[in-house]
Amino acid sequence: LDISMVQMLLTMRLLAFAWNCHDGDRLNKKKALGSPKFEVNAVRKLPTLLEYHGFTFNYTTLLAGPILEYNHYISVADNSKFSDKRLKGKNPPGFFPALWCLVQAVGMLTLQMWWVKTIPFMWVASDEFMKLSLWYKYFYAWISLFSVRLYYYFVWKLAEALNIADGLGFSGFDQDGKLEFNAASNIDIYKVETCQSFRDLATYWNIHVGRTLKVYCYMRLPGKSGRPSTFALYATNVLSAIWHGLYPGYLFAFFFAAVSTDISRRFRKRFRPYFVRCPDPSDPRKEEPIQPWKTFYDIFSFLSLQITLPINFIPFNLVKWEPIVYYFNDGLLWTGHIGYVVIFGLLFILDI
Repeated sequence: LDISMVQMLLTMRLLAFAWNCHDGDRLNKKKALGSPKFEVNAVRKLPTLLEYHGFTFNYTTLLAGPILEYNHYISVADNSKFSDKRLKGKNPPGFFPALWCLVQAVGMLTLQMWWVKTIPFMWVASDEFMKLSLWYKYFYAWISLFSVRLYYYFVWKLAEALNIADGLGFSGFDQDGKLEFNAASNIDIYKVETCQSFRDLATYWNIHVGRTLKVYCYMRLPGKSGRPSTFALYATNVLSAIWHGLYPGYLFAFFFAAVSTDISRRFRKRFRPYFVRCPDPSDPRKEEPIQPWKTFYDIFSFLSLQITLPINFIPFNLVKWEPIVYYFNDGLLWTGHIGYVVIFGLLFILDI
């Protein structure tokens, strides 16, 4: 981790804090906010200088995150988070949840060290790579990305262990009254590896950054219907690219991630009703699968997402213009981007 990571986290943390102060000021003036989610994190009273710097430079979140809300931080700092009678005046015992996160972090680091030597990622920008068949290049690029994900898994699980140990990871009690320590969880490894859409990938990958971008950018750009528009989707992804740094790789990655999300939304809206039924129209979220077709739909969705990963996220890791162009010109022959154009053309013709 270098200094740029710290600057990125501070920027996003203070962006969220500024919006929270703005929302708190509006609530103090009896003005409505656009969403209940804004009210939860609204800061109605400005912190003292010590509280502000304690939140900004908290050592367990400074280097690798996650980006926690000010209200959550201060509730842990003043012990109000632990005021529930079920805790009997004691801090929640987080030793074993923290230890489990640490075990996962060490496992991910060990696997990453082996994977990166066996299947080195940077080989995708080599002359030898360009001599392979197109299908093999796609496969190698796809499987080499796993070593990159393992690195992030290690960092985020280690950070989660630290935050559970100092109390920031405590999120409360579940429906059965059991302690929960997921407030500082920044990754759901299983769901990332098995998700079926870019929406789910963005939800479970770098969870707190995704939530921050959603609450403080995406939801702040409502369309004519009052809901976030397609413009909000692209604007949020461009903002994320700029936040990562002004490099072509980030712009490539996040713009085409938005394109993939846009396409998957249109397909989901048009075709998903053929694979699930809604027994209760008043609650469209309750779905019943139509088998065996729903299984085929899930497999198709999963494979479609996996195919786009070498197109969208190899540039994120190559970063610079020259290797990116070399990778697409001589490697994938721009086949993925041609596919995007064809799919959007079909969507336009079919008015989906």
